Amino acid sequence: APEDQERIFDEFAQVDTPLHRSAKGSGLGLPLTRRLAKLLGGFVTVESEPGVGSTFRVEIPIGAGGAATMRGVQTIRASAHYARAIEAVAELLGKLRLDYAFLGGVARSAWLGGIADAGSVDVLAVMGPQQKSQVAMMASNRGFRVEREELDRTEELDLVPLWFADAEGDVRVHVLVASNALYGRMVAAGVPAEFRERTVKVPTAEDLALLMMISADEESVLALSAQTDFDRDAYNGKLTSIGLAEHVIR
Repeated sequence: APEDQERIFDEFAQVDTPLHRSAKGSGLGLPLTRRLAKLLGGFVTVESEPGVGSTFRVEIPIGAGGAATMRGVQTIRASAHYARAIEAVAELLGKLRLDYAFLGGVARSAWLGGIADAGSVDVLAVMGPQQKSQVAMMASNRGFRVEREELDRTEELDLVPLWFADAEGDVRVHVLVASNALYGRMVAAGVPAEFRERTVKVPTAEDLALLMMISADEESVLALSAQTDFDRDAYNGKLTSIGLAEHVIR
């Protein structure tokens, strides 16, 4: 049933069915599968129809697996204030079973070190129009402030603007919709990053550098491209594909 589709990923949770009564399990298979998929930069989804059956899908991006093996899992550090906002965003998008990757200061912390403690928390998520509406609706019930006038102004944009309400001051949150193939590939190829006891995704160093170039953050581009395993050919190819060949790294 729809109300069980998230609960079955909780440890030791089981749904009472005739099959379960005849073949009991531990209730750990699905939680462990989801955890392993996240460590590899992927995710697990389920589609179910009562009386018909269920389909579970595990998606592991090849690019993410290769990058994680080469570079290891990244680590995100944030001030307590921002950490609460990051946790809330990850929890929100996880409940909606969306594939996503943190951008901006969170991704910079993963790749370049430092602490995420200023600016907005930006995240790129793969979703359709209905899921976009669900993000705003669920956010209002999970510690976020959703301003209806602001939502109306951005209705035609690939963006869900939110505020994470916190005693130390509200944190701006931008949930960006991966509305084209380029952004969709960025999310799919994202690499795992450890944040507290949670594993989330950030773009590859090359994709993050591309985003930083688009936003004119040349300092971050230089720092990313200086890493020993930065793939300059891949980065230059991405720049050329979107008409920015004049910015390729020689």
